[in-house]
Parts: sequence; C-alpha cells; structure tokens
Amino acid sequence: FLAIDISKQTGQTSVLQECYRGLSVIYAQTNDFENALRFRKQYTHLKDSLFTIDGSKNFNEMQSRFDAEKKEREIELLSKNKELQELENIKKEVQLKKQKVINFAIVAGLALMLSLTFFVFRIYRQKHKANLLLESAYGEIGKKNELITDSIDAARSIQEALLRHQSTIKKL
Repeated sequence: FLAIDISKQTGQTSVLQECYRGLSVIYAQTNDFENALRFRKQYTHLKDSLFTIDGSKNFNEMQSRFDAEKKEREIELLSKNKELQELENIKKEVQLKKQKVINFAIVAGLALMLSLTFFVFRIYRQKHKANLLLESAYGEIGKKNELITDSIDAARSIQEALLRHQSTIKKL
C-alpha cells in the first residue's frame, strides 16, 4: 500500500480516494468482503469529507462573492445617493439664483414705478401750478377787458353825447 502512504504524505486526497475505491473493488472481486467493506467505508468517508470540504469551500466562495456583490451594490447605492444629493443641491442653488433674479427684478420694477410715479406727480403739480397761473392771468385779462370795454362804452357815450350836442348846436 505504498500508493496510499505516498498519497497521505503528499496530501493528494483525490489519489488516496481512488486508491481506497480501487482496493475496495479488488477485494470485492476476490471475495474478501471484510477488507472490501473497510476500504469502501474509508473511500466513502474520504469522499464525504472531500465533499464537505468542497461544499464548505464552495459555500465560502459563494458567501464571499455574495458579500462582495452586496458591498458593490451598497457602494453603487451610496454613490447614486451622493449623485442625487449633489443634483438636488445644484437644483436648489439654481432655484435660489432664480429667486434672487426674480427678487431683483421686482425691486427694480418697484423702484422704476416709484420713480415714474414721482415724475408723473411732479409734472402734475407743475401743470396744476401753471393752470392756476393761467386762471389768474385769464381772470386779470377778463377784468382788464371789462375795464377796456367799460372805457370804450364810456368813450362812446361821451362821443355820442358830444355828437348830439354838436348836432343840436348846429341845428340851433
């Protein structure tokens, strides 16, 4: 059983497993069922051990892959959340800038309206003063017109009286 000893020393379990299986078959064919059963049990035990070890390795590998994928998904999710947060911050900044522009436009519009109102009111007051001066001037012109008309009427009366008087003198 040199192959079994070498396989055990070198740690080649798959060769050792095949040695146990081969010896089990040989002993079974030579009707040495006791040794056939013993090597069959060793083969089965080694096979189960290897299966368990392989299963554990596979499970550990699958667990490692699962954990790695889970971490990758978490990292992706965190980076997407960060991108969304950055986009929301940019959106808020844009909205603030828009609001500032709107506020500035409103203030500028109000200032323009106040200036315009001030100038319109000033023009109205100047026009009102001019109208008062014109009314006063028209009143004085009207009084002077009356005086002139009265003077003309008086002069005409005097002239008519003189002319009547002259014509009476001529008749006489």
